[in-house]
Amino acid sequence: MSSKLYALGKIQNFKNMPDLIAEALKDAILHGEYKGGIQLKQDEIAKQFDVSLIPTREALIQVETKGLVKCVRNKGAIVTYMSFKEMQEVFQVRRVFETGCIGLMQHTRDEEVLHKLKYIVEKMAENEGPEVYCRHYRLFYQLFCDFAHNEELSKMYEECFVRVERYLMYIYHLVPELMKGHSHQEEIVEALQAEDKNKLVQLITEHINLIESTFVDWLHKEGIREDFDWNRFLPFYKVED
Repeated sequence: MSSKLYALGKIQNFKNMPDLIAEALKDAILHGEYKGGIQLKQDEIAKQFDVSLIPTREALIQVETKGLVKCVRNKGAIVTYMSFKEMQEVFQVRRVFETGCIGLMQHTRDEEVLHKLKYIVEKMAENEGPEVYCRHYRLFYQLFCDFAHNEELSKMYEECFVRVERYLMYIYHLVPELMKGHSHQEEIVEALQAEDKNKLVQLITEHINLIESTFVDWLHKEGIREDFDWNRFLPFYKVED
């Protein structure tokens, strides 16, 4: 199992082994290394990380809470399938979270945070590929939601965005032209500076709609039905041992 490679470079960021294993498994699923329906065997994971089954089980529970696997009795952890219906639903939840954050915002002229957002937009413009792009994209919208100053909402949004990111990674691999324009993020920063909540709601809604509609248009252009098997395009690439 090569998923360990994703997390070893970030080992200092985690307090314990279950967190490290969970992050490695999450990254492997997001990057398309594990397809929907694949069984993640606890003994193999434990052997890979040279740990007992206890931290392995704890890690799988963490990944299950993110909606990436389903722990089934007598079968272990099964990677959840992707579907067009789920994509629509998680994007709907994202709209609720982000527009809800806007409603809670009191002040948005935090110069330090605005500077960070501008820096992230610059990094996104470098277009180093879906993996790096999605990382900066996630950071941008997590910082954006922090303007609500609601820790519980931020935690819930972070959990939700893992599933959003799974679809974004997929979409950006298949429709890379979506990574070329950053006007939406730039306009969001401008609206934050102007403290224009109505404009922010409009921009957030337009951006999510654009991602969905562009992906749907790509499917239709390729002659692919919306009930297609998402696994057919996975993995996006092979990780060399």
